[in-house]
Amino acid sequence: TLFPDYEVTTEALDEEHVLLRFDDIIGAGARQVPLGATIHAAMLDIAALFSNSPGHGGHIHAMLQPWEATNTWNNLGNGVQADGVQAAIAPAALIGDATLPMVPGGYFSFEMTSDVQAWAYNQRPNYGWVILPWEFGRDGFGIGSAEQTAETARPQLRVFYSPGTIPQTKDIKLLTPV
Repeated sequence: TLFPDYEVTTEALDEEHVLLRFDDIIGAGARQVPLGATIHAAMLDIAALFSNSPGHGGHIHAMLQPWEATNTWNNLGNGVQADGVQAAIAPAALIGDATLPMVPGGYFSFEMTSDVQAWAYNQRPNYGWVILPWEFGRDGFGIGSAEQTAETARPQLRVFYSPGTIPQTKDIKLLTPV
């Protein structure tokens, strides 16, 4: 179980960030979304089914730099920063909000269409997402990881698309009236 949390140990300011990625979803192989496809919808499904799942939630940002499963808080530079370098500044989705209501356990779906479209159009590499806790959110929100025994407890990414080609951009010169 993974817990985005601002303060795991009271008064310790020991944040936990959650990294999530679906490798090789764009490509020419079976069960892959073809490069250039038009993404009609992409839904990230997570399961918060555990006895300690209710929590303050967090915000999900597209990762802009590659990472490995072996990365730690320290070698990422005090965790992941939503600074436009490590991760996108604007969140792609929210779990709860900054007023810190308790988010109940259950199944959640988040629309991630724009991120997956950027991958399909080769505008940005697929480095997945980071779930960052809300500031002062002291009750972690537990979600299932890829290692969960039950498939329904693992994160899922559902992508609805039509094959296509990457749109070409053209420079248009505007003529000024004489």
